[in-house]
Amino acid sequence: MNDRAMAQGTRTRSGAIDSGGTIRRGGTGRPARRLAAGRAFTLVELLVVIAIIGILIALLLPAIQQAREAARKAACGNNLKQLGVALHNYHDAIKRFPPSCRWRTQDTRLCDQNNSPGLVDQGGTEQRWETWVIEILPYMEQVPLYDSFDRALPVADDANTIPRGTELPVMLCAADSYNTVAFNPQGGSVAPHLGTTLWRRGNYAANGSLGYLSYSGAPSVSIPGGSVGMDAVPWAPSGAWFFTNQQDGSQPFKGVMGANIALSIDEVEAGDGSSNTVLLAEIRSGVTDFDPRGVWALVGAGASSLWAHGSHEDRANGPNAPSKDSDQITGCAEIKDPNQGGMSEDQLYAIKMGCQPSGSAGNRRATARSLHDGGVQSVFVDGSVHFIGDYVDIMGDDPSRGPAGDPPDFSIWDRLMLSNDKQQIRKGMY
Repeated sequence: MNDRAMAQGTRTRSGAIDSGGTIRRGGTGRPARRLAAGRAFTLVELLVVIAIIGILIALLLPAIQQAREAARKAACGNNLKQLGVALHNYHDAIKRFPPSCRWRTQDTRLCDQNNSPGLVDQGGTEQRWETWVIEILPYMEQVPLYDSFDRALPVADDANTIPRGTELPVMLCAADSYNTVAFNPQGGSVAPHLGTTLWRRGNYAANGSLGYLSYSGAPSVSIPGGSVGMDAVPWAPSGAWFFTNQQDGSQPFKGVMGANIALSIDEVEAGDGSSNTVLLAEIRSGVTDFDPRGVWALVGAGASSLWAHGSHEDRANGPNAPSKDSDQITGCAEIKDPNQGGMSEDQLYAIKMGCQPSGSAGNRRATARSLHDGGVQSVFVDGSVHFIGDYVDIMGDDPSRGPAGDPPDFSIWDRLMLSNDKQQIRKGMY
Protein backbone atom coordinates (compact mmCIF):
# COMPACT_ATOMS: atom_id res chain seq x y z
CA MET A 1 0.00 0.00 0.00
CA ASN A 2 1.47 3.31 -1.04
CA ASP A 3 1.51 6.52 0.96
CA ARG A 4 -1.50 7.89 -0.87
CA ALA A 5 -3.66 4.90 0.16
CA MET A 6 -2.57 5.19 3.77
CA ALA A 7 -3.50 8.87 3.80
CA GLN A 8 -6.96 8.18 2.43
CA GLY A 9 -7.70 5.41 4.95
CA THR A 10 -7.96 1.62 4.87
CA ARG A 11 -11.00 0.05 3.24
CA THR A 12 -12.72 -2.94 4.91
CA ARG A 13 -15.69 -5.16 4.06
CA SER A 14 -18.08 -2.95 6.04
CA GLY A 15 -16.55 0.39 5.15
CA ALA A 16 -13.43 2.38 5.83
CA ILE A 17 -11.68 3.97 8.73
CA ASP A 18 -10.56 7.46 7.86
CA SER A 19 -7.56 9.23 9.31
CA GLY A 20 -9.70 10.71 12.12
CA GLY A 21 -10.74 7.25 13.42
CA THR A 22 -14.39 7.39 12.27
CA ILE A 23 -15.93 4.31 10.66
CA ARG A 24 -17.72 5.16 7.47
CA ARG A 25 -20.35 2.52 6.63
CA GLY A 26 -20.51 1.03 3.14
CA GLY A 27 -18.13 3.59 1.83
CA THR A 28 -20.88 6.21 1.83
CA GLY A 29 -18.92 8.58 4.05
CA ARG A 30 -21.56 8.77 6.85
CA PRO A 31 -20.11 8.83 10.43
CA ALA A 32 -21.36 5.88 12.52
CA ARG A 33 -19.68 6.00 15.96
CA ARG A 34 -16.50 7.05 17.70
CA LEU A 35 -14.22 4.28 18.91
CA ALA A 36 -13.86 3.99 22.71
CA ALA A 37 -16.87 6.28 23.29
CA GLY A 38 -17.99 6.56 27.06
CA ARG A 39 -21.16 4.67 28.16
CA ALA A 40 -23.81 6.65 30.17
CA PHE A 41 -25.50 5.45 33.41
CA THR A 42 -28.77 3.67 33.00
CA LEU A 43 -31.77 4.89 35.01
CA VAL A 44 -31.61 1.85 37.29
CA GLU A 45 -27.94 2.43 38.07
CA LEU A 46 -28.62 6.09 38.86
CA LEU A 47 -31.45 5.18 41.23
CA VAL A 48 -29.24 2.66 43.03
CA VAL A 49 -26.52 5.28 43.56
CA ILE A 50 -29.05 7.78 44.91
CA ALA A 51 -30.46 5.14 47.27
CA ILE A 52 -26.98 4.30 48.59
CA ILE A 53 -26.24 7.99 49.21
CA GLY A 54 -29.58 8.35 51.02
CA ILE A 55 -28.82 5.37 53.26
CA LEU A 56 -25.39 6.78 54.12
CA ILE A 57 -26.90 10.15 55.01
CA ALA A 58 -29.56 8.45 57.16
CA LEU A 59 -26.82 6.56 58.99
CA LEU A 60 -24.57 9.58 59.45
CA LEU A 61 -27.17 12.21 60.42
CA PRO A 62 -27.93 10.81 63.92
CA ALA A 63 -24.21 10.54 64.58
CA ILE A 64 -23.73 14.17 63.51
CA GLN A 65 -26.63 15.27 65.72
CA GLN A 66 -25.23 13.32 68.67
CA ALA A 67 -21.83 14.90 68.13
CA ARG A 68 -23.38 18.36 68.07
CA GLU A 69 -25.37 17.66 71.24
CA ALA A 70 -22.24 16.32 72.92
CA ALA A 71 -20.44 19.53 71.98
CA ARG A 72 -23.30 21.68 73.32
CA LYS A 73 -23.42 19.64 76.51
CA ALA A 74 -19.66 19.95 76.99
CA ALA A 75 -19.78 23.72 76.42
CA CYS A 76 -22.65 24.03 78.89
CA GLY A 77 -20.74 21.99 81.47
CA ASN A 78 -17.71 24.22 80.94
CA ASN A 79 -19.87 27.27 81.67
CA LEU A 80 -21.00 25.70 84.92
CA LYS A 81 -17.40 24.92 85.80
CA GLN A 82 -16.41 28.55 85.24
CA LEU A 83 -19.33 29.79 87.32
CA GLY A 84 -18.36 27.36 90.07
CA VAL A 85 -14.81 28.74 90.06
CA ALA A 86 -16.16 32.32 90.25
CA LEU A 87 -18.40 31.37 93.18
CA HIS A 88 -15.43 29.79 94.97
CA ASN A 89 -13.36 32.93 94.37
CA TYR A 90 -16.21 34.99 95.84
CA HIS A 91 -16.31 32.57 98.78
CA ASP A 92 -12.56 32.94 99.33
CA ALA A 93 -13.02 36.71 99.63
CA ILE A 94 -16.32 36.91 101.52
CA LYS A 95 -16.07 33.58 103.44
CA ARG A 96 -19.46 32.38 102.20
CA PHE A 97 -21.40 32.10 98.96
CA PRO A 98 -23.56 34.99 97.76
CA PRO A 99 -27.33 34.89 98.36
CA SER A 100 -29.29 33.77 95.32
CA CYS A 101 -31.13 37.09 95.53
CA ARG A 102 -31.26 40.17 97.70
CA TRP A 103 -34.51 41.84 98.75
CA ARG A 104 -35.01 45.04 100.67
CA THR A 105 -38.17 46.46 102.11
CA GLN A 106 -39.12 50.09 101.70
CA ASP A 107 -36.98 51.08 104.67
CA THR A 108 -34.00 49.30 102.97
CA ARG A 109 -33.34 46.90 105.86
CA LEU A 110 -32.41 43.35 104.94
CA CYS A 111 -34.85 40.56 105.63
CA ASP A 112 -32.80 37.86 107.31
CA GLN A 113 -32.97 35.73 110.42
CA ASN A 114 -31.96 38.64 112.64
CA ASN A 115 -33.97 41.43 111.05
CA SER A 116 -37.36 40.91 109.42
CA PRO A 117 -39.12 44.28 109.14
CA GLY A 118 -41.84 43.50 106.62
CA LEU A 119 -43.19 41.63 103.65
CA VAL A 120 -41.43 41.18 100.35
CA ASP A 121 -43.58 42.51 97.54
CA GLN A 122 -42.59 40.90 94.24
CA GLY A 123 -44.93 43.25 92.43
CA GLY A 124 -42.81 46.29 93.18
CA THR A 125 -39.43 47.50 91.97
CA GLU A 126 -37.93 48.99 95.11
CA GLN A 127 -37.22 45.63 96.74
CA ARG A 128 -35.54 43.80 93.84
CA TRP A 129 -31.79 44.08 94.26
CA GLU A 130 -28.76 41.97 93.31
CA THR A 131 -28.81 38.39 92.09
CA TRP A 132 -25.94 36.00 92.72
CA VAL A 133 -24.76 36.59 89.14
CA ILE A 134 -24.32 40.31 89.71
CA GLU A 135 -22.39 39.66 92.91
CA ILE A 136 -19.83 37.36 91.27
CA LEU A 137 -19.18 39.55 88.20
CA PRO A 138 -15.85 40.84 89.61
CA TYR A 139 -14.73 37.23 90.06
CA MET A 140 -15.25 36.27 86.41
CA GLU A 141 -13.42 39.18 84.78
CA GLN A 142 -16.47 41.41 84.51
CA VAL A 143 -15.44 44.28 86.80
CA PRO A 144 -16.53 47.03 84.34
CA LEU A 145 -19.99 45.48 84.05
CA TYR A 146 -20.23 45.17 87.84
CA ASP A 147 -19.22 48.80 88.28
CA SER A 148 -21.83 49.92 85.75
CA PHE A 149 -24.65 48.77 88.07
CA ASP A 150 -25.89 51.49 90.38
CA ARG A 151 -26.17 49.32 93.48
CA ALA A 152 -27.79 52.16 95.43
CA LEU A 153 -30.87 51.57 93.28
CA PRO A 154 -32.95 48.47 92.44
CA VAL A 155 -31.85 46.51 89.38
CA ALA A 156 -35.15 47.39 87.66
CA ASP A 157 -34.42 51.12 87.91
CA ASP A 158 -33.73 52.95 84.64
CA ALA A 159 -30.23 53.68 85.87
CA ASN A 160 -29.44 49.97 85.41
CA THR A 161 -30.87 49.62 81.92
CA ILE A 162 -27.56 49.00 80.16
CA PRO A 163 -25.94 46.50 82.56
CA ARG A 164 -29.05 44.35 82.97
CA GLY A 165 -29.40 44.30 79.18
CA THR A 166 -25.86 43.00 78.66
CA GLU A 167 -25.44 39.47 77.31
CA LEU A 168 -23.13 37.21 79.31
CA PRO A 169 -21.84 34.32 77.16
CA VAL A 170 -20.90 32.28 80.23
CA MET A 171 -24.58 32.33 81.29
CA LEU A 172 -25.85 30.89 77.99
CA CYS A 173 -26.17 27.19 77.19
CA ALA A 174 -25.92 26.46 73.45
CA ALA A 175 -28.68 23.84 73.69
CA ASP A 176 -31.27 26.55 74.43
CA SER A 177 -31.76 28.65 71.31
CA TYR A 178 -34.38 30.87 72.99
CA ASN A 179 -31.78 32.41 75.29
CA THR A 180 -31.01 34.97 72.58
CA VAL A 181 -34.55 36.38 72.89
CA ALA A 182 -34.38 39.07 75.56
CA PHE A 183 -36.97 39.33 78.34
CA ASN A 184 -39.41 42.12 77.55
CA PRO A 185 -41.35 43.20 80.67
CA GLN A 186 -43.66 45.23 78.47
CA GLY A 187 -44.57 42.20 76.37
CA GLY A 188 -47.26 41.17 78.84
CA SER A 189 -49.45 43.12 81.20
CA VAL A 190 -48.14 41.85 84.55
CA ALA A 191 -44.52 43.04 84.67
CA PRO A 192 -44.44 46.68 83.51
CA HIS A 193 -42.88 47.60 86.86
CA LEU A 194 -39.67 45.93 85.65
CA GLY A 195 -38.96 48.76 83.24
CA THR A 196 -39.37 49.55 79.58
CA THR A 197 -36.12 48.03 78.31
CA LEU A 198 -34.97 44.47 77.66
CA TRP A 199 -33.25 42.14 80.12
CA ARG A 200 -30.81 39.50 78.88
CA ARG A 201 -31.23 35.80 79.50
CA GLY A 202 -29.34 33.13 81.41
CA ASN A 203 -29.48 29.33 81.74
CA TYR A 204 -28.14 28.75 85.25
CA ALA A 205 -29.86 29.14 88.61
CA ALA A 206 -28.79 29.03 92.25
CA ASN A 207 -30.07 26.31 94.56
CA GLY A 208 -32.22 28.31 96.99
CA SER A 209 -34.61 26.20 99.05
CA LEU A 210 -37.25 23.51 98.88
CA GLY A 211 -39.56 26.12 100.41
CA TYR A 212 -41.24 28.93 98.49
CA LEU A 213 -39.66 32.28 97.68
CA SER A 214 -42.10 34.28 99.77
CA TYR A 215 -41.50 36.02 103.05
CA SER A 216 -44.96 35.43 104.45
CA GLY A 217 -48.47 34.54 103.44
CA ALA A 218 -47.38 31.22 101.93
CA PRO A 219 -49.63 28.19 102.34
CA SER A 220 -48.87 25.58 104.92
CA VAL A 221 -47.27 22.42 103.53
CA SER A 222 -45.94 19.23 105.00
CA ILE A 223 -42.53 17.69 104.60
CA PRO A 224 -42.34 14.25 102.99
CA GLY A 225 -44.20 11.74 105.11
CA GLY A 226 -46.41 14.38 106.67
CA SER A 227 -44.76 14.03 110.08
CA VAL A 228 -44.06 17.73 110.57
CA GLY A 229 -46.06 20.70 109.31
CA MET A 230 -44.38 23.96 108.48
CA ASP A 231 -45.05 27.31 106.94
CA ALA A 232 -43.49 27.36 103.46
CA VAL A 233 -41.45 30.48 104.11
CA PRO A 234 -37.85 29.97 103.04
CA TRP A 235 -35.87 32.54 105.00
CA ALA A 236 -38.07 33.88 107.80
CA PRO A 237 -36.89 32.72 111.26
CA SER A 238 -39.80 30.28 111.51
CA GLY A 239 -39.60 29.16 107.90
CA ALA A 240 -37.94 26.43 105.91
CA TRP A 241 -34.43 27.88 105.91
CA PHE A 242 -34.32 28.08 109.70
CA PHE A 243 -36.78 25.36 110.60
CA THR A 244 -35.26 23.07 113.22
CA ASN A 245 -36.11 19.41 113.18
CA GLN A 246 -37.17 18.51 116.70
CA GLN A 247 -35.74 15.00 116.41
CA ASP A 248 -32.10 15.78 115.67
CA GLY A 249 -31.82 19.58 115.81
CA SER A 250 -30.98 19.83 112.10
CA GLN A 251 -32.31 22.42 109.66
CA PRO A 252 -33.10 20.16 106.74
CA PHE A 253 -34.91 22.38 104.25
CA LYS A 254 -32.30 24.89 103.20
CA GLY A 255 -30.39 24.76 99.93
CA VAL A 256 -27.12 26.67 99.65
CA MET A 257 -27.91 30.19 98.46
CA GLY A 258 -31.09 31.52 100.03
CA ALA A 259 -32.65 34.98 99.95
CA ASN A 260 -30.43 37.55 101.68
CA ILE A 261 -28.43 34.72 103.20
CA ALA A 262 -26.17 31.88 102.09
CA LEU A 263 -23.98 29.14 103.52
CA SER A 264 -20.24 28.72 103.69
CA ILE A 265 -18.42 25.62 102.47
CA ASP A 266 -17.70 24.68 106.10
CA GLU A 267 -21.42 24.79 106.89
CA VAL A 268 -22.19 22.56 103.91
CA GLU A 269 -19.40 20.17 104.90
CA ALA A 270 -20.84 19.98 108.42
CA GLY A 271 -24.17 18.99 106.90
CA ASP A 272 -24.27 16.76 103.83
CA GLY A 273 -20.84 17.47 102.37
CA SER A 274 -19.82 19.58 99.41
CA SER A 275 -19.68 16.60 97.05
CA ASN A 276 -23.34 15.73 97.73
CA THR A 277 -24.97 19.16 97.39
CA VAL A 278 -25.99 21.10 94.27
CA LEU A 279 -24.82 24.70 94.04
CA LEU A 280 -26.16 25.64 90.58
CA ALA A 281 -28.35 23.85 88.04
CA GLU A 282 -29.64 24.55 84.58
CA ILE A 283 -32.85 26.38 83.74
CA ARG A 284 -34.53 27.22 80.45
CA SER A 285 -34.98 30.75 79.17
CA GLY A 286 -38.73 30.90 78.78
CA VAL A 287 -41.03 30.33 75.80
CA THR A 288 -42.19 33.92 75.10
CA ASP A 289 -40.42 37.26 75.29
CA PHE A 290 -42.43 38.11 78.43
CA ASP A 291 -41.68 34.80 80.17
CA PRO A 292 -39.46 35.73 83.17
CA ARG A 293 -37.75 32.34 83.38
CA GLY A 294 -34.03 32.51 82.71
CA VAL A 295 -33.14 36.19 83.29
CA TRP A 296 -29.75 36.50 84.96
CA ALA A 297 -30.20 39.91 86.63
CA LEU A 298 -33.79 39.31 87.82
CA VAL A 299 -34.42 37.96 91.31
CA GLY A 300 -37.05 35.27 91.67
CA ALA A 301 -37.74 31.57 91.23
CA GLY A 302 -37.14 30.44 87.67
CA ALA A 303 -35.43 33.70 86.72
CA SER A 304 -32.11 33.08 88.48
CA SER A 305 -32.79 30.64 91.34
CA LEU A 306 -34.62 27.42 92.27
CA TRP A 307 -37.33 27.29 94.94
CA ALA A 308 -39.95 24.76 96.09
CA HIS A 309 -38.57 22.22 93.62
CA GLY A 310 -38.65 19.07 95.77
CA SER A 311 -40.98 16.28 96.83
CA HIS A 312 -43.06 18.37 99.28
CA GLU A 313 -44.28 20.39 96.25
CA ASP A 314 -45.03 17.77 93.62
CA ARG A 315 -45.84 20.19 90.80
CA ALA A 316 -42.23 21.35 90.44
CA ASN A 317 -40.63 18.18 91.78
CA GLY A 318 -37.48 17.05 90.01
CA PRO A 319 -35.62 18.01 86.83
CA ASN A 320 -37.81 18.96 83.86
CA ALA A 321 -40.96 18.40 85.94
CA PRO A 322 -43.78 17.83 83.41
CA SER A 323 -46.74 19.10 85.46
CA LYS A 324 -49.09 21.52 83.70
CA ASP A 325 -48.88 23.77 86.80
CA SER A 326 -45.17 23.31 87.45
CA ASP A 327 -43.45 26.70 87.81
CA GLN A 328 -45.39 29.38 89.68
CA ILE A 329 -44.27 32.56 87.95
CA THR A 330 -45.32 36.06 87.00
CA GLY A 331 -47.17 36.29 83.70
CA CYS A 332 -48.19 32.63 83.50
CA ALA A 333 -51.83 33.44 82.67
CA GLU A 334 -50.65 35.08 79.46
CA ILE A 335 -47.86 32.58 78.80
CA LYS A 336 -50.47 29.82 78.61
CA ASP A 337 -52.91 31.85 76.50
CA PRO A 338 -52.35 31.61 72.69
CA ASN A 339 -54.59 34.63 72.20
CA GLN A 340 -52.11 36.79 74.11
CA GLY A 341 -48.96 35.62 72.39
CA GLY A 342 -48.44 32.53 74.55
CA MET A 343 -48.91 28.80 74.05
CA SER A 344 -51.69 26.41 74.98
CA GLU A 345 -51.49 24.50 78.24
CA ASP A 346 -51.07 21.25 76.31
CA GLN A 347 -48.22 22.71 74.26
CA LEU A 348 -46.42 23.86 77.41
CA TYR A 349 -46.96 20.43 78.94
CA ALA A 350 -45.52 18.73 75.85
CA ILE A 351 -42.26 20.69 76.12
CA LYS A 352 -42.15 20.43 79.94
CA MET A 353 -42.54 24.16 80.52
CA GLY A 354 -45.83 24.21 82.40
CA CYS A 355 -46.62 27.06 84.75
CA GLN A 356 -49.18 28.29 87.27
CA PRO A 357 -50.39 31.90 87.58
CA SER A 358 -48.99 33.46 90.74
CA GLY A 359 -51.09 36.60 91.05
CA SER A 360 -49.32 39.04 93.34
CA ALA A 361 -47.06 36.31 94.76
CA GLY A 362 -44.52 36.71 91.94
CA ASN A 363 -41.88 34.16 90.96
CA ARG A 364 -42.03 31.84 93.95
CA ARG A 365 -41.66 28.25 92.66
CA ALA A 366 -39.52 26.80 89.84
CA THR A 367 -37.37 23.75 89.17
CA ALA A 368 -34.32 22.92 87.06
CA ARG A 369 -34.81 22.44 83.31
CA SER A 370 -32.72 21.97 80.18
CA LEU A 371 -32.92 21.00 76.52
CA HIS A 372 -30.26 18.30 76.87
CA ASP A 373 -31.52 14.82 76.22
CA GLY A 374 -32.56 13.11 79.45
CA GLY A 375 -31.71 15.50 82.27
CA VAL A 376 -29.97 18.63 83.53
CA GLN A 377 -26.40 19.58 84.32
CA SER A 378 -25.33 20.99 87.65
CA VAL A 379 -22.27 22.08 89.57
CA PHE A 380 -21.90 20.89 93.15
CA VAL A 381 -20.52 22.87 96.08
CA ASP A 382 -17.12 21.20 95.62
CA GLY A 383 -16.95 22.58 92.06
CA SER A 384 -17.54 19.28 90.25
CA VAL A 385 -19.99 19.17 87.32
CA HIS A 386 -22.61 16.41 87.18
CA PHE A 387 -25.48 15.36 84.91
CA ILE A 388 -28.68 14.49 86.81
CA GLY A 389 -31.10 12.32 84.86
CA ASP A 390 -34.82 13.00 84.51
CA TYR A 391 -35.53 9.63 86.10
CA VAL A 392 -33.73 10.32 89.36
CA ASP A 393 -35.79 9.27 92.40
CA ILE A 394 -38.20 12.07 93.34
CA MET A 395 -40.64 10.11 95.50
CA GLY A 396 -39.21 10.41 98.99
CA ASP A 397 -41.35 8.74 101.62
CA ASP A 398 -43.70 6.33 99.91
CA PRO A 399 -46.27 4.06 101.62
CA SER A 400 -45.05 1.18 99.48
CA ARG A 401 -41.66 1.44 101.17
CA GLY A 402 -43.06 1.14 104.65
CA PRO A 403 -43.82 3.70 107.41
CA ALA A 404 -42.70 7.28 106.83
CA GLY A 405 -39.42 8.19 108.41
CA ASP A 406 -38.96 10.76 111.15
CA PRO A 407 -36.96 12.63 110.06
CA PRO A 408 -38.46 11.94 106.65
CA ASP A 409 -36.89 9.83 103.96
CA PHE A 410 -36.07 12.47 101.38
CA SER A 411 -35.85 11.50 97.73
CA ILE A 412 -32.47 11.39 95.98
CA TRP A 413 -33.37 14.64 94.20
CA ASP A 414 -34.23 16.22 97.56
CA ARG A 415 -30.95 15.06 99.07
CA LEU A 416 -28.97 16.58 96.21
CA MET A 417 -30.66 19.94 96.74
CA LEU A 418 -30.70 20.03 100.54
CA SER A 419 -27.55 20.97 102.41
CA ASN A 420 -28.43 19.55 105.82
CA ASP A 421 -30.81 16.60 105.43
CA LYS A 422 -28.27 14.19 106.97
CA GLN A 423 -29.04 11.45 104.45
CA GLN A 424 -26.48 9.73 102.27
CA ILE A 425 -26.23 9.63 98.50
CA ARG A 426 -24.41 6.71 96.98
CA LYS A 427 -22.56 6.89 93.69
CA GLY A 428 -24.80 5.97 90.78
CA MET A 429 -28.05 7.03 92.48
CA TYR A 430 -28.48 9.90 90.03
